This record gives sequence, C-alpha cells and structure tokens, in this order.
Amino acid sequence: EHEERESRIARKIGQPLTDVLMPNLWRLPPAYEEALTARLNGADAAVASHPYLYPALTGRGVPIWYEAHNLEWKLKQGVLGESDTGRRLLAAVRAVESECARSAEVVICSAAADAAALVSMYGVDPARIIDAPNGTDCSRIAFADAAMRESVKTRMGLAGQNIALFLGSGHWPNIAAARRIFEFASALPETAFAVVGSVCYAFAPADGPPNVLLLGEVDEVTRNLALEFCDVALNPMEHGSGTNLKMLDFFAAGIPVISTPTGARGLGVEDGRHCRVVEMDGFVPAIAALLEANATVREALTREARKLVEESFD
Repeated sequence: EHEERESRIARKIGQPLTDVLMPNLWRLPPAYEEALTARLNGADAAVASHPYLYPALTGRGVPIWYEAHNLEWKLKQGVLGESDTGRRLLAAVRAVESECARSAEVVICSAAADAAALVSMYGVDPARIIDAPNGTDCSRIAFADAAMRESVKTRMGLAGQNIALFLGSGHWPNIAAARRIFEFASALPETAFAVVGSVCYAFAPADGPPNVLLLGEVDEVTRNLALEFCDVALNPMEHGSGTNLKMLDFFAAGIPVISTPTGARGLGVEDGRHCRVVEMDGFVPAIAALLEANATVREALTREARKLVEESFD
C-alpha cells in the first residue's frame, strides 16, 4: 500500500518522492514500526537524518537529534513545481522541517548558511545548533600533479586525451548538473567527459553525446583512479544547500576545478585562487582555457585548493 500510494503521487509530479511522502506513509509497512520500536529500546537518542521520519520518532521517550543535511524546503522547491499537488507537498515539507528543527534537542548543520536559515525561518534556538562541516580524508586521496596525471593516462592508453570529470549521486540537483555536462560535451567534442556515480542511472546508456562516458557507481579504488587521470573536474550545480563533498575530494586530489557559485557555496573559495567559479555560460570557455593552460598555472590553482582542504576540511 505504501508503494502504491507513493507511486501514484510521484507520477503526478514526475519525480521520486520517497522522502517527501514518508511523514504520512511510514505507518503503513508494519515491519517498520516493529523494527523501529526494537531499535529504540534502550537508546539514548534518536537521530532524524533529514526531517521526514521525525513524526515516527515523536512520543517515544527518547531525545531527538536532527541531522540537517540541507535546508529541505529550499531544496524541494526545484523538485515539486507549481501544481496544486506540488504546492501542498512543499507546504508539508516546510511543516515537518519546522517541527523537527524546533523540537530537536540538538540540530547538526554542515553549513553556516543553513544554520542561519533554520534560525530565521523557524525560530530555532542557536544554542542547540552544532556546526559539523563536511570534510574529506586527505590521507586516502593522493595529490596528483600534472606530470603524475600524464603518467597515469599514458599507462592507461589515454595519452593526449583531455578528460573532464563529474561525480554525483542520483540526487536531483546532480541529475540537472549531468544534463549540463551533456551540453558542455556537445560544445567540446574533442574532450571526453567521465560521469561517475549513481547519477548515471537517471539516463539511458545512449543519452548524451558520444564523448560522455556514463561510468555508474564504482568502488573507492576506481574513484581514486578517476581522480588521478582526469584533467579537470566540473561542478555545474544550480540547486542545493549545505556544501558539496565532491569539491573537497577534487581539491584533495589536485584536479583543477570549475564550479558554479552554488557548487562552491560554504567552502570559502576564491575564484582564480582555489578554483574557477563561473556562471553556467562561462563553463565551456573555462574548460577550454584550463585544458590549454600550462602546468605552472594549473598547479598554482590545485596546490592552493589542497592547502585549503588540509587546513579547514581534512
């Protein structure tokens, strides 16, 4: 019944709505209630990771902590649209986010802007907010300079091939960004564009230009190899809140990065110092310029970016 109701509403919107509909549907599968009751027995706290299962945690006799990955109301505006159904669902998102944030004993935020929005929009007590910035583990991601990249590409039989990289999960802002990658690839047919992660499953294998490689989900070894052999990393995000983890991995690996201001939010980067920060219409010329830049220019950018990650996000 849960699946049938969810599918019926999702078809109206044209997007997956598992999270948005959970506040109203979580009671339907009896196994969920049984599992939740068992796990809460003896627990010191329950963590609502996103606000959507907050209604399932209330009245259970344990403190609730809210792990606020994003400002959900803002994020879902781009998903739910302007239909009557979409507006009702957006109002429901705001209601559950407000109640969860205001009632939680602790609110954990990854970005200062999101924390400020929870205070201004919902009246959350700032004293209950813990700043927990996103980070990466520099010891697990090797810094590869331009010479090392060429060496890896040569061993792989890719010498002389320019390769741009995009990483992303199947989250809808990443799907929108991947469509932008298709546009860049059409404008730069001599460059290969590698797309890695579950974002690939939003597309058929034949979607996009022939110089786009949809590699899908990969293990950490393969992901790190991609971070070593690509020449430039792209982050054409137009939506979202929080900070983008992929940016920190790109910086740690030593890949020159081109990002929108939205993709670079919350990281304290400077255009031309840590990466290139451009609007969408500036991506194609920025990609071409970085691929043509000499090693000295590229390494000045990447070493500043690696330094930023080591000092602030490792």
